[in-house]
Amino acid sequence: MILISTLRPVKRFICCPLLSFHLLLLFACPANSQEGTMSFVSKFAQMGESKGTERYFWNRVRYEKMIDVGTSCYAEGAYELIPFWLEDGLRLRDRVSVSSSESRIYRAVDLQHRISRNTEPSSAEEVVVEHDLDRLFLSCSIGQWELLMGRQAVSFGAAYSVTPTALFMPVAFKPQDGEFRSGSDALRIRSWLSDTSELDFGMLAGFAENPGNNGAFLRLHMLLGETDLIPVLASFGRNRLAGLSLQSSLGNWGVVFDGAWVETGEPKTLLPMDQETHWLPWTIGINRQLSVDLFGSLEYHRNPIGTENPESYEVHRLQPIYENYPVSLMGQDYLMTSLQFQISPLWSFSFSSMHNGNDGSSLVLPELDWNLAEDWWINFAGSYSIGKRKRGKSEFGAASDLFSLSLRHYR
Repeated sequence: MILISTLRPVKRFICCPLLSFHLLLLFACPANSQEGTMSFVSKFAQMGESKGTERYFWNRVRYEKMIDVGTSCYAEGAYELIPFWLEDGLRLRDRVSVSSSESRIYRAVDLQHRISRNTEPSSAEEVVVEHDLDRLFLSCSIGQWELLMGRQAVSFGAAYSVTPTALFMPVAFKPQDGEFRSGSDALRIRSWLSDTSELDFGMLAGFAENPGNNGAFLRLHMLLGETDLIPVLASFGRNRLAGLSLQSSLGNWGVVFDGAWVETGEPKTLLPMDQETHWLPWTIGINRQLSVDLFGSLEYHRNPIGTENPESYEVHRLQPIYENYPVSLMGQDYLMTSLQFQISPLWSFSFSSMHNGNDGSSLVLPELDWNLAEDWWINFAGSYSIGKRKRGKSEFGAASDLFSLSLRHYR
């Protein structure tokens, strides 16, 4: 409680009694509390740009704690401190900052992300300290019902790459670290209808980072034989979605499908182009354990929200749907591959790629993990683009190549 009360946005925080109550439970109540867990990650990255090389040093310290509240409830919270250094503050800030101008997240009230005093860089270098209250929820079970109230992860979808039903996935929020799904403020009610089916209803607030665009969903999870079937109905702002996800097996192969009917009620913009009001994006894929140490997947994504003409990318993405729907790809046809290979008990290698079939550009993402010692990991990662380098000619070709070295520790 001491750490939180020293932050500047105290009035905004106290005005939300729900959040204050949760923090009191998590950090001030010793009874029935479990030991907290701490983790940190430090990442040094270098990007190759046409105007030169850009570097940054990004860090995240995360503390998590869960406590039992009575016999049928528990509370969980997670707080993150994120200091980082940028070689070029103006150019890199939106790529690494929690408070990116492109962020979209469902929260009713939030802490001020930046706690360092400088709001504008005075030189090419910038040191920034940010923070985030990423989890803060209470869960109670009564018979076959479960109530979850507060900041929690809300995620849907079955595909490994692009999931059209991942409606409430934050966009450009904590882009440097995808280890934890960012928390959203939600009220959820779950019911176990049977041993093989579950009903999930939820409402999400969108006042802080996504003003006016609240969300709601009704989701059913069923197991029919060897097939996981998940239909979902949802609304987000003035938009609607009806989706279906499934996972099944075909011999030794796994089969996944994600599809969604997306309809927008947002007013059209004054763009010199026809603007659609509904789309049907979908992803289908196969995967298999190729050997004891090798796993692979192949997926195709159809994105009718995009356009087949690369020269129209920049104008096309000005449509309102790109501000509300998390799939922000600009083309229409994509092929994604993924391989994970366990080299040894201490070394593992993964490779993934995304290919835009409309402009011929690709994004290649190799990673190498080394378990240096107990609870210590080192990660070598890259992001390399293939395609025409001139903007307006390809989606991935103009992207900056990146190499990063990360150190992780858990305790």
